[in-house]
Amino acid sequence: MIDRLVQLIGIFFFGIAVLLIAKEVERVGLDHVIHLLEETPFWILGLTLGIICLDYLVLSGYDLLGFRYIRRRLPYKTVLKTACTAFGISNTTGHSYMVGGSVRYFLYGRDGLKKGDLLTLMSFETVTILIGMGLVYVLALGLELFVGILDQYPSLHILYGGGVLVVFSLVAYCYFVVYKTRSIRIKGYRLVSPSVSMTCSQIGISLLDNLLVFCVFYSIFRFYVDASIGEMFIVFFVAQILGLMTQVPGGLGVFESIVLYLYPHTLQEKGGILAALLIFRILYFFVPFLLAGLYLGGMQIISWRQRR
Repeated sequence: MIDRLVQLIGIFFFGIAVLLIAKEVERVGLDHVIHLLEETPFWILGLTLGIICLDYLVLSGYDLLGFRYIRRRLPYKTVLKTACTAFGISNTTGHSYMVGGSVRYFLYGRDGLKKGDLLTLMSFETVTILIGMGLVYVLALGLELFVGILDQYPSLHILYGGGVLVVFSLVAYCYFVVYKTRSIRIKGYRLVSPSVSMTCSQIGISLLDNLLVFCVFYSIFRFYVDASIGEMFIVFFVAQILGLMTQVPGGLGVFESIVLYLYPHTLQEKGGILAALLIFRILYFFVPFLLAGLYLGGMQIISWRQRR
């Protein structure tokens, strides 16, 4: 019942987002957006793809740190291919714990990783990802106190309440680590307190990942719109968090509509914003998803042939 309700909420927000974006495209003119896309220089696309490749190298750090946590080792080549495939798919489909976990179970299972170790690995990675998201969310809200881009939207001031909750959660996690609360049990699986050095690694990897994703977005956006990096930092991460909260896979449509809603712009700039959002969606989400899907499909065929 709850799963069904969550799905309906996601469909509702996706539908609203599609209507809003369609309205904005109609105001600007589809031909104008296409013209802007055609004028995008290859060096912008190359720079963006380069940052994305660098980010996927950082994403493999989540798995490396997770294996360090469960005290297992696998060749880096295996970890890199599996992490890139799992994130390439789950970043677009959403539900990273289930989708990413399924991909990892199939690929790492070929190297003997047991189900219990995988669940511990995924739980640890989820915590690491949440730490990074929480930190950039708090940083964005802290920067907002000086920039004031959200002042014209009083209804969004509730986000500060969420920021307080995030700070409390991060402090509680640090207490869990520093004072060595030995372990907690979740559905029969024991999660042991990580070391302080490992927690610092969690913070470093997750922060670097989020900042690189922002660099991908800003490198495209800045070409079309004369945007302040501080304003875009706030808009990007607020839109990212709200997009995830709607339960729409990858925040598809919702992220874009929130950026259009929050970022102050003229009608002339709106075409550039739409073009930047489309390129970001294609390069950061759809291209890795396609490549990961092809790789995973190839591994499925190999596995099927080996069983015959």
